[in-house]
Amino acid sequence: MIRLALTAAAAYLLAPKVTGRKLTLRRPKRTLPKRGPVNGLVVRDLEAGDFHKGFLDLLAQLTDVGQVTEETFKKRLKEINRRHGHHVYVIEDVETGRLVATAAVMTEQKFIHSCGQVAHVEDVVVDASVRGKGLGRLLVNRSLDIAKFEGCYKLILDCSNDNVAFYQKCGLEAKERQMVKYL
Repeated sequence: MIRLALTAAAAYLLAPKVTGRKLTLRRPKRTLPKRGPVNGLVVRDLEAGDFHKGFLDLLAQLTDVGQVTEETFKKRLKEINRRHGHHVYVIEDVETGRLVATAAVMTEQKFIHSCGQVAHVEDVVVDASVRGKGLGRLLVNRSLDIAKFEGCYKLILDCSNDNVAFYQKCGLEAKERQMVKYL
């Protein structure tokens, strides 16, 4: 795995322009506005009803999800929504009502960089049936929106070597190595 970091210049240049207008981010707001629908897709925060829209099936294309009941799903979503700086968002095909992509962003409080914050991107997945249509870039741009909204000084993510070139095209650069020990 390689860790990628986004330069400040790339972050500015990659700000999404889905609506053709500059996105204004206001600190007091808890969540960012929905984006879309554009080409029948809407980008929005994860909702309780997404349990029935294929959210877990989508994540299963990335990793082992395990056994998650609807009750457990809703409980976890409430916990996530109570945490400041934790965002799970999805891209929904409004025509079919199915989720086609998702990612999560969590902020980490630091002492360095004047007690700054870092955005960590996790669980990025685009449904196999719609890969290659720009949704991955849309996820990266939304993650950048969230990082800026939260006042982060950088955005980082871990990815497989196969995905490095994609993230570099999105303005991220390869930096450092990830170490892991599963417990």
